[in-house]
Amino acid sequence: MTWSILAPLVYLCGRLIKIPVYPNVPLLRPTKASQTHWPLVIFSHGLGGSRTAYSQICSRIAASGRVVLAIEHRDGTSPACQTRSWDAGQSITKPILYIRQGDVSCDEEREEPFPLRADQLLIRRYEIYHTFKTFSCLLTGEPDHRLAIAGENGKFRAEDWTEINGREITVRLADVCLAGHSFGGCTVFSILSSKPPPGYPPLPCRHALIYDPWLDPFPTPGPIQEALPVECNPEQTNADLPRMLVINSEPFTLWKDHFHQLQTAVRKWGRQARLITLIRSVHYDFSDFSWLPFLRKKSKNVLLEHIEGLSISFLDGTIEETLEQMQTRSFDVQVVGKKKDGRPKRQITGELGDIIIH
Repeated sequence: MTWSILAPLVYLCGRLIKIPVYPNVPLLRPTKASQTHWPLVIFSHGLGGSRTAYSQICSRIAASGRVVLAIEHRDGTSPACQTRSWDAGQSITKPILYIRQGDVSCDEEREEPFPLRADQLLIRRYEIYHTFKTFSCLLTGEPDHRLAIAGENGKFRAEDWTEINGREITVRLADVCLAGHSFGGCTVFSILSSKPPPGYPPLPCRHALIYDPWLDPFPTPGPIQEALPVECNPEQTNADLPRMLVINSEPFTLWKDHFHQLQTAVRKWGRQARLITLIRSVHYDFSDFSWLPFLRKKSKNVLLEHIEGLSISFLDGTIEETLEQMQTRSFDVQVVGKKKDGRPKRQITGELGDIIIH
């Protein structure tokens, strides 16, 4: 009943939101002599998200000179999606709606605190590996009847992206950034901490861009040799591990047990990793939901600019210069009232948009 009321409102709000992009255009060829190929970013959404729920940050990253693949996971974590299977060469579609823990049951006892989410992480890892493999096939022009290329009114031209007819691939497949928000951030940690699925080589991940990760379904992440590019060896040095930037919201940093878990995980990536808290930000500020009319505030513009600026400077290798120009704070907490249940309401000392470098 609640969704039947909210759905029209969400649809109407979504229709009013526009982003400055053009659909189905050819891939732009790099013009700078120093840049002959575009780096690749693969973005994983959080619980309740979708491939279009992060258009603000994804479009800004793309505008900085990168190809961004925004995945819509078919594991039951998006509000609704269409899956495809094949029978006698024919494509069959099937809808999948959001799945809650209470919607499933296990025949045996599981040690994981969130068995459904742990299983969904397995699906997500496979989907990201397969996304990279499928996109590589698109670029090289390898035929695959399972690769359905959709576009508005059929206007998408796959040949504008491929190397056929003497055209060189302009996507740097050896330079991948894995990015994600919330459960998508957990997905990135999971990929970097787990063996590739059978039949897949390690992803050539050079950067990990993680927004407000929810780690409970995967509580002990850490780099392992099997998940890293061939030249990386975490037992010898951290210098060749993927560079990592984690941007946390204020509430997730005040979540003591979870934040300690996150700090422990980030330290395993050594000096290549940065953990930052953005003061007065909340969990949905990293998505487009903060732009919905009933949630939008002028302050969100400041937070989004900081999130985008930190993200792009990190990918450009200038994160240290960007941090020097921002207002930083020490990690001090103050009590500012009481919650409805009587517990003290806490906040980090500082102003909107200030950052803490942990």
